Amino acid sequence: MNATITVFPYDAATGALGQALQALSTVPANFVGTKSTAEIVVHPSGKFLYNSNRGQPDATTPEANAIVGYTIDGTTGTLTLIGYTTAGIKYPRNFAIDPTGTWLYACNQQADTIVPFRIDATTGQLTATGQVTPTPTPVALVFASPATGAVPSPSPAPMPGLPNTGGGGMAGGGRAFGLLGATGLGAAALAALAWRARTEKPRRPA
Repeated sequence: MNATITVFPYDAATGALGQALQALSTVPANFVGTKSTAEIVVHPSGKFLYNSNRGQPDATTPEANAIVGYTIDGTTGTLTLIGYTTAGIKYPRNFAIDPTGTWLYACNQQADTIVPFRIDATTGQLTATGQVTPTPTPVALVFASPATGAVPSPSPAPMPGLPNTGGGGMAGGGRAFGLLGATGLGAAALAALAWRARTEKPRRPA
């Protein structure tokens, strides 16, 4: 991975991509070590874009582990760097923005935590809330409506904090699913998908 984002014009009628408009690095020029990125998400407002940098063992630059924010030019579609959010970030395999565009939740795969940030609706800046939810090896966050039957909602917990999902899971697939309630989202509920590497064999029914 070369840790870059490339911007292309898109024809909504045909689905065709045009010639690249911009290519920019997700790490600063003085970066030292192996570069690695993961998730990329456009804010519901269409004004901001965020990506995650996943720190590698030989990376010594703080921005190796970061959520990187950009503003999106409404006319040209090009990006301008907002900044790097590094506090509380450790190998962010994935992150998600809630449907209201107010909160960004980062999955710290190697830190076993999910951390929320408030998104400034004007600048796109992220502000840490100080809350941390222990979650075994989180790798994906999905918002879904219970009305569709896709994800049932457990008892809600105050936003932006999330209840501890604990170490539950299912044998056989090495996957642990934790459902995280969230009030203030209307019909939306936050589902955290946590993958756990297991060395033991699945238990057989007695």
